[in-house]
Amino acid sequence: MKVRFILVIIFILLAVFLFTYKQSSKNQVTINKTKIITDEIFKLQSTAYERSLTVKDLTNLSILIQDNDKMVGEFNELKWMINHNYQTHAIHSLQSIYDIVTNTTTLCPADPLSHAAIYLKFNETQMAQDSINEATEQLSPWEEKVRNLKSQTPGVYPNFEEILSVMKREITEMNAANYSGVEVDGNYVESNSYC
Repeated sequence: MKVRFILVIIFILLAVFLFTYKQSSKNQVTINKTKIITDEIFKLQSTAYERSLTVKDLTNLSILIQDNDKMVGEFNELKWMINHNYQTHAIHSLQSIYDIVTNTTTLCPADPLSHAAIYLKFNETQMAQDSINEATEQLSPWEEKVRNLKSQTPGVYPNFEEILSVMKREITEMNAANYSGVEVDGNYVESNSYC
């Protein structure tokens, strides 16, 4: 009886050890993959400041993110921007991949709103709508953040009300399929807005 009790205790301890080890290994793999992806993003950002990115530059990143649909979506935007020679906007897509992999959020509705205008220049209405949807999700929390900041430092974010009005109008225009209005407002947002 005593031997059986000791064996049961040993079995339980062994099971707890193996479970803990497996969880620890899984967490370590996630941490390592996150670091590998963020290092690749930093390398690409550095390259982008030295020269224009090419799709070939993205080879390593494409392999690293292929198992995450959300990152793949942002990666496809990144490739699209590079293929259409919108290098500055490609950096926005890299930032979005970084946010996904690090589980952070950068509130900047100006980026997807300016992207919508670009997509429409090439008749990419679904991509434009996706950008508008992203901007719509970000707009209210961004507005709240800016209003709080302005209450503490009134001089920050000049022309905020005007820019906010144009952002909201662009969203409304896209939802009404007024694509020429989206392009005009998107260009305004790109030239005058901030995050």
